[in-house]
Amino acid sequence: DASGGVTNNHAQVSTDDFVGDYFVVGDLTKPDVTVTIVAATLDDSSPTSAVTFEFSEDVEDFDAADVVVVGGTLSDFTVVDGNSVTATYTADDGLEGTGTVSVLARSYYDLIGNNGKGSSDSVEIDRLNPTVEITFLDSVLSPTNRSSDVTFVFSEDVTGFEFSEVSVTGGALTGFQMVTATTYRATFTADVDLETNGELTIATGTYMDAAGNIGDAAS
Repeated sequence: DASGGVTNNHAQVSTDDFVGDYFVVGDLTKPDVTVTIVAATLDDSSPTSAVTFEFSEDVEDFDAADVVVVGGTLSDFTVVDGNSVTATYTADDGLEGTGTVSVLARSYYDLIGNNGKGSSDSVEIDRLNPTVEITFLDSVLSPTNRSSDVTFVFSEDVTGFEFSEVSVTGGALTGFQMVTATTYRATFTADVDLETNGELTIATGTYMDAAGNIGDAAS
């Protein structure tokens, strides 16, 4: 018979106590964690989500520095109890893609020193504002050619865009129609006896995409 111990920087196994020809082995089970981003999707109308970190047992040495965040930022890091932590994830503005929150393996330990497993969760993000490009088919108008077709081409399907929301300088806009979900068309007719630049302007917030992101201005 012999006595002794198997250790790392945290004591994990004790062979000091024998029962007959057998010895008692300590807890070697690694703790694990479930990361949950509560919201299914994030956009401009709802850019934040609660995040929970639920551990399989009480742990130590876990803090915000052990969390890798992609596509956003983590704030309000709060230890609820020995095996529960909460935080708030805020998606980056202008991002369309996937955000993730990950806990690194071996970044925390249970109370007897077993190092922890890693885990992550993800959320779909659409905080990319839609845009519109306004194009005059004729770049120069004259007394003999006072009209030009105009197209309004959006970067994605939008809602809320109305003819009345186009500001017109130096002429009038008629024949407004929707060609597709992303393309509109109209006719610009310059004012008589006018020598200046005609201009069409769409203000910020006059249209939005399906996720509720507010459209950018254009002219």
